[in-house]
Amino acid sequence: MIDPSKVIRIIDVYNKFRSPEAVASLVKVNEETIQISFKGSFCFTCGLNEWFEDFRLLLEENGINSKIHSIKQIDVDEFLVTFKTNDS
Repeated sequence: MIDPSKVIRIIDVYNKFRSPEAVASLVKVNEETIQISFKGSFCFTCGLNEWFEDFRLLLEENGINSKIHSIKQIDVDEFLVTFKTNDS
């Protein structure tokens, strides 16, 4: 099982360097997936997926191997991203 407090610490690091353009918040954690809400103005010239890939790399640096499983646009400035752990 993935420790939710570990994911929250990773979110804090992500937000420290990427806010206010992108702000991550935890939606759900279970043994197979991590769901994160990303809100913000983003820098679309950077490539939208790069904002989510940066988070995946932070997960990896902290021992959580994953891949982006799905990206769902909730609003013009909000995306729900599901990361699937490689162990599942």
